[in-house]
Amino acid sequence: MNNLINPNLLLPILNDKRSGSQDLLIKINKILLKNIKRRESLNRIISIFKKSFSEFQVINSNLVKYEKLLQKNQLKQLENYLKESSHYFEDTYQTIFKKLYSCYSQSDFIFTLSNSRTIIEVLKLWKHQNKNIKVTVCESRPKFEGRFAAKELAKYGLDTTLITEALMAKFVPQVDLVLIGADKILKDGGVINKTGSLSSAIIAKYYKKPFVVAASKEKISQQTNSLIKEENPREILSDQIKKLNPVNIYFEVIAKSLITKIVTD
Repeated sequence: MNNLINPNLLLPILNDKRSGSQDLLIKINKILLKNIKRRESLNRIISIFKKSFSEFQVINSNLVKYEKLLQKNQLKQLENYLKESSHYFEDTYQTIFKKLYSCYSQSDFIFTLSNSRTIIEVLKLWKHQNKNIKVTVCESRPKFEGRFAAKELAKYGLDTTLITEALMAKFVPQVDLVLIGADKILKDGGVINKTGSLSSAIIAKYYKKPFVVAASKEKISQQTNSLIKEENPREILSDQIKKLNPVNIYFEVIAKSLITKIVTD
């Protein structure tokens, strides 16, 4: 980071392992707006975030758009785009909810995991249509971002149960619908999402529960696969013990064959 950028503005986002990709993008957009008159800073900030969030399709695709606008010196268009992004997301949530509800309006009990802004906003809209909705949320270790989602849903008035991933096989048979977000929708119809998604998909398949992915169309990628990297193993075990190898992975691929439906805007 050069002296044109205040590291304190970027580090909280770069170190944020709990927010979903759309929440992260909104935070990134706010920083870019603050630097909209400083072209060199914009280029540098975009470059840093592209490198750090390469696995997040919606962040990466938007940053590529921003780069192109900068290359064409279309700063006003970029500024307008950044300002309007929050309204775009609101429309996206509405569209996805309407499509989902048209198919699954009879679903009173819903299972989800991690901290997806799309899922949270869709469930809030669901609450307006169905006062009896109940939600079970996995806490999503090791960063426990599911706890944040569960707290937000409960504060909004949804009857919410928080569980560990180890309890999925006990709770999935009781729900009407398994609903997750996505960090990337692959060209072959598979999906990349937070670890735990694959287990919930397999359990849903076994118990004949619909397993549905809800995500904006910006999550659609032309990739057929994606490199899944390992994270810091000390997040799950701080001790270093000979012959003991902790593995920490945030994301995994859910095959198309396990997915009942993908709903986008």
